[in-house]
Amino acid sequence: MGSKVSKTTLGKYIQENSTVSRVFIIVIVPIFWALIPNHMEAHFPIIAGDKHHNQTKALAIENIHISKVMYQTLSKSKPESWITFEGALGNKLDIEIGLPKLDKLKKFRPTIEIITPKNESILIHTSDINNPEFFHEPYTDTESWILIRQSIKLKSNGIYFIKSFSTTKDSGKLWIAVGKEESFGVGELTKLVSIRGSVREFHELDVSNNGYSTLYTIGFALFIGFILFFIFKIIRQQIKKD
Repeated sequence: MGSKVSKTTLGKYIQENSTVSRVFIIVIVPIFWALIPNHMEAHFPIIAGDKHHNQTKALAIENIHISKVMYQTLSKSKPESWITFEGALGNKLDIEIGLPKLDKLKKFRPTIEIITPKNESILIHTSDINNPEFFHEPYTDTESWILIRQSIKLKSNGIYFIKSFSTTKDSGKLWIAVGKEESFGVGELTKLVSIRGSVREFHELDVSNNGYSTLYTIGFALFIGFILFFIFKIIRQQIKKD
C-alpha cells in the first residue's frame, strides 16, 4: 500500500499525454527561460537604502562567495551604511564598489572600511578614481560607474563589518557587490520581479514600465502551474493503481 511515485511515471505520463507535454516543452519552458534575467552579472540585488546606518543595525548577509549587490544611500543625517557577515580564515572577499550613473554623483567618492573580528581596519579609498568603468545592467536597464574591484583574503574567523561613508561628508548613493558564484534559486527569481522596480528607482529612472516584469510573472506562473499539474496527475494515477 502507499502512493510512492516511481521514477518512470513522469516519462510515461508525458508519453501518454503528448499534447499537454508538447505545449509544456515547446512553448512554456522556452518562454520561461527566455524571461529569466540571466544577464544580471550574477549579482542578486538587495535594497539597503539608509536603513542600516550604524553598526547595531548592520545588514546581515550570508555566504559571501555567492554574488549579491547592496544598494546604499548616504545622507547628512545618516552618513554611514553598514553590512555584516561571518567570515572564516582563508575565505576570500571579492568586492566591487560602484555608483548609479547620475550627473550629481560624478564626483562622489565613498570610502569603504572593512572591520575584522580583531577590530583591525582595512580601508578602500576611491577618491583617486577619475575614470570609472561604465556598466550597463540589461535586466533592470540601469547604468552605473564601477569605481573599484578588490579581492581580500580573510585572516581570521568571526564577525566582519563593511562600513560605507564619505570622508567629505557628502550625501550620495553607492552599491557594494560581493561574491562571484552564481546561485539563483526559485525564491530569488520570484523576488527579482518586484526588486526590479526598486533598483530602477534607486537609479532615479522611470518605474512605470513594468512590461518585462509582467511577462516574467506570467511565464513563471505558467511554468509552476504546469509543473504542479504534472505532479498532481502523476500522484493521482499512482494512487488509483495502488
